[in-house]
Amino acid sequence: MATLDDLRTVARDSSFFDKVDTKSTRVIDRAVNTALRLVAQSFNWEFYNTIGRINTVEQQSSGTVAIANGGSTVTLTGATWPTDLTDYSIRINSEDVDHGFSVRDGATTGTLISGQIWNGDTQTTASYVLYRSRYDLAGDCRKFGEFQPQNLDWDLTYISKEAFEAQKNVNISFTGDPVWVSHDNTYAYFWPPTDAAKAVLYNYDRWPASASTGGDSIDWDTTRMDMLYAAMDIAIKIHQDKLSWANGLNEVRNVAHLMSGDEPKRSARNYVRSMYGGGDFPRHRLEWGGNE
Repeated sequence: MATLDDLRTVARDSSFFDKVDTKSTRVIDRAVNTALRLVAQSFNWEFYNTIGRINTVEQQSSGTVAIANGGSTVTLTGATWPTDLTDYSIRINSEDVDHGFSVRDGATTGTLISGQIWNGDTQTTASYVLYRSRYDLAGDCRKFGEFQPQNLDWDLTYISKEAFEAQKNVNISFTGDPVWVSHDNTYAYFWPPTDAAKAVLYNYDRWPASASTGGDSIDWDTTRMDMLYAAMDIAIKIHQDKLSWANGLNEVRNVAHLMSGDEPKRSARNYVRSMYGGGDFPRHRLEWGGNE
């Protein structure tokens, strides 16, 4: 397994860096981690595909809430707020207006998001529904894949975030399983909101783990180190301001196209070196016809 120290040596052995000092080490380390992210973006490498899990929650409606007209503090009686209250929304007295929380002030007190107030009459024993429709995806999620059907008995329709917000406004019911789902690479959104504690599995492509100390193992397939070496050459050019990030990514995609599949089509690093004669990279964009 290659380590960060190994890649530091590779970088210093190249024509790009031959210094051993604090600044050059910092630049090399940034270039190594940039290279890892570039190769992750350049192709759907199978070893970066993994499974994530969302733990859904039940809706809460036990007890009653109190809130003053024009107020933003909601007080709960007969139950307690969940510890992650800021991830929830609340609907009071079946009104068609939902509010979010910015602070859980205590077990029975919460403050609405700044700018949100209760415009209705002052309530002392109002009914409510507390729900969660947004869930965190894995912190290393680069690109969401799909929910695993064998784990899920919901009949979901994937829609854009804009369409999702429109569905929330049109379909105000809280009953039944989620029907619409939207996602970005940070959150998954369900509507109607979930009403069961359930483990929902999903596929996604992850970012590689970063390396910060010399002994850190490099999160990359050791049988394809030539690909990473080529990406490092390109990443160093980016950190030397000799190549833009966009053009650098395009170059790495060219190399990934050559290296994809079970058998590499040719040496990735030799391809990069031969294309540019081992010198500085020209500031132009090569068109790439490989996979996203």
